[in-house]
Amino acid sequence: MHTLTKLKSHMKACCQPLHEDTFGGNLKVGLAQVAAMEISKGNHRDNKAVIRYLPWLYHPPSAMQQGPKEFIECVSHIRQLSWLLLGSLTHTALQQGSSCCMPIPLDAGSHIADHLIVILIGFPEQSKTSVLHMCSLFHAFMFAQLWTVYCEQASTAPSSQNQNQNQSELCSGALLTGLEFWSRVTPSILQLMAHNRVMVEMVCLHVISLMEALQECNSTIFVKLIPMWLPMIQSNLNVSVDHSAAPALLHSHMLKHHSTPHAHLQLL
Repeated sequence: MHTLTKLKSHMKACCQPLHEDTFGGNLKVGLAQVAAMEISKGNHRDNKAVIRYLPWLYHPPSAMQQGPKEFIECVSHIRQLSWLLLGSLTHTALQQGSSCCMPIPLDAGSHIADHLIVILIGFPEQSKTSVLHMCSLFHAFMFAQLWTVYCEQASTAPSSQNQNQNQSELCSGALLTGLEFWSRVTPSILQLMAHNRVMVEMVCLHVISLMEALQECNSTIFVKLIPMWLPMIQSNLNVSVDHSAAPALLHSHMLKHHSTPHAHLQLL
């Protein structure tokens, strides 16, 4: 199940009695909302709160530092960011867009993309190390999904008299931030797909899953990116589909005509 689908059904889940299957998830989302709100309130103009709690945010590993240690650190960082974004988006959904919760500044988008690139570049080698390393691609695409929706949410954030000018400017450029993020990440995705056929199938399934989730949310960024994504997938799967039915048909094609490694099925 997509994370975004969970967000949409969160209200229904809250109305159900808590039990061992729901308590952990509800608790995690609740704590994520609290953390996201506290960081958002403490950021102000200079983003003091997020820098204090996430000192690595604006300092991704350099090209010379991308070893096993940096790889696993980036996976940990991306998981932390996903948790905060989940809290932010859940809060916004529960408030029905009446308030803006932005714990992660949009100007950190390029630095976050660099963290993600470390995972994408290092995945072919590092994925053989452990289960956590093997799941890193799942975490990378899950974050990309959340960040895309987060940027779109920021672009529609309500303005108020108390909202400073800097925040208003960031919100107005939120869609551009999302597009810039994908412009930085996509070359690394293509590089990952160039390794072998198994990697192609693995990446394509993640991309298709991402496309399905964004299409379900009527994503504006998805509409702008699909002309780039479709040729990328079609050229690797040798399948032709139209834009409107792309995700469903591509997913069906993958299931019918391509074997999927057992490890990747566990990731999905």
